[in-house]
Amino acid sequence: MDKCIKVWDVSSDKDLMSEHTYRPAHKDHVTNVAMKHESSGGNIFASCSLDGAALLWDTRMTKPAQGNDQLDMNSAQK
Repeated sequence: MDKCIKVWDVSSDKDLMSEHTYRPAHKDHVTNVAMKHESSGGNIFASCSLDGAALLWDTRMTKPAQGNDQLDMNSAQK
């Protein structure tokens, strides 16, 4: 596990190559990624990691969204 996120375009006729690589995406292993459906934008996705952070990403950018878009999952109320 290399703490990175790769985004692939599997609908393309091009050779299968990652469109974007976010390295490092987190400080620990990435455990889940959820992409917004293409019909509602398709550029936004979220990731979470064993580092306790959930990050929002935009495929048009190289870094996660700034400011309050990072959520510390270890301190969230149950």
